[in-house]
Amino acid sequence: MISLNVSTIAASALLLAFSPANETLEFTPKADTSVVRTLHLERNSEVETATIFIMEQEINAGGGMTSSLVRDVKLVDVIGKVEDGRVMDFVRTYETIEDTRVTEGVGEDVQVADDSNETSDLEGQAISFKWDADEEEYMSAYVGDEPGEDEWLEGLTASLDLVNWLPSDEVGEGDTWEIALDELGPIIWYGGFLFPVEGPDGEGKPEGAISISVPNLSETHVLEGAEGEIKITLVRVDEEDGQRIAVATFKLSGSVE
Repeated sequence: MISLNVSTIAASALLLAFSPANETLEFTPKADTSVVRTLHLERNSEVETATIFIMEQEINAGGGMTSSLVRDVKLVDVIGKVEDGRVMDFVRTYETIEDTRVTEGVGEDVQVADDSNETSDLEGQAISFKWDADEEEYMSAYVGDEPGEDEWLEGLTASLDLVNWLPSDEVGEGDTWEIALDELGPIIWYGGFLFPVEGPDGEGKPEGAISISVPNLSETHVLEGAEGEIKITLVRVDEEDGQRIAVATFKLSGSVE
């Protein structure tokens, strides 16, 4: 089960609407403004049975094992130039990236690394994103005197405004449009791979113990190649602080190998 709460506070962020019957949905922050984004994510999972086989030796990893993750993120974007509704460059400061994990019910032969409270190495970094029209993607670089590793940049997601979720044509209340299922990635894994450095390296483990790494489900590539779609329906348009805000629902259908 995933519980997700994402908020974006933008100075002069606009939902533009034309004609009483149909709406043009856009999100375009103005140049020289700041956008503050906060994320609170809760994810719970349960494994009924888990067995590890190493050189014909069977190890019981636990039955009824449960794991929970709480992630809190605060990002601040300073918008530079905007052209034709596209943000051409901005600087993002990763003010807060914190995970709290709890794992229970593991087998007696398995030891879980103590990473219950973890802060990302990206926390405190400022990164510049600039739109490359030829490559049709944002290029990133560190800002400041103490940059991180270059490979950390590869897993980050620049666009967080769900512009790929907006319809290409005007829509009216009750209208539905579709996008690819893998567009869900930037929502579930907000900002991309925010923990580029793994947790404890196994120090203090019992003599003869073997460390086993499993795929990190925080990476956005998990949904690459997913088959299916997200159906989005415009429910209504509300008035708030002099602006018109679209309220929409979405329904998922598909599968991930």
